[in-house]
Amino acid sequence: MTRPTESHEQREADGVDSGGAGASGPRAHDAAKISGGDAAAVHQARVRVSYHAVADAYVERVHNGLRHKPLDRALLTAFAEHVQDGFGRGASVCDAGCGPGHVSAFLATLGLTVTGIDLSPAMIEVQTNRAYVLARRVSGEVLL
Repeated sequence: MTRPTESHEQREADGVDSGGAGASGPRAHDAAKISGGDAAAVHQARVRVSYHAVADAYVERVHNGLRHKPLDRALLTAFAEHVQDGFGRGASVCDAGCGPGHVSAFLATLGLTVTGIDLSPAMIEVQTNRAYVLARRVSGEVLL
């Protein structure tokens, strides 16, 4: 995948979310949109299309993001240790909303078996292209 220019990314995002609600608008996370029913399906479709439009640029911004976040790494390490204390090395965890899989990959290096799921098939494709070591990568609907 090639990285689009910032202006191209903005045009794509504006084009798929002209109403401003998308993934980050003022009403993006209304309970009705995430709790099921028609509103949830419409919202999930808009989020999926929005992330698909900016997937390459998003990945470029976050794929090495943990390198510069020592607190995040420490918290994820503590989480992995806690899970392994209770369930053993190789315990399975799910990274819901995994995006390009940078957190999933980090958890996998700590000995967890990670399943990353995301609404955006483009994000799952990017994970596969980056050859992150995950147990499973899934794209699909969120049912709550």
